[in-house]
Amino acid sequence: MLRDAWLVAAKDLRIEWRSRVTLSQIVPFAALVLVLFGFALDANRPVLETA
Repeated sequence: MLRDAWLVAAKDLRIEWRSRVTLSQIVPFAALVLVLFGFALDANRPVLETA
């Protein structure tokens, strides 16, 4: 049963890789998440100046 699930998942990943639609949706989302985390986790200026 695990082998069947693996085969279905592998087939689905091959189809997604060929279409490349997912890649064009994930890359901008990942970039946006990284930018937002950069603003949310802003460094503490006084700590950086004393270091």
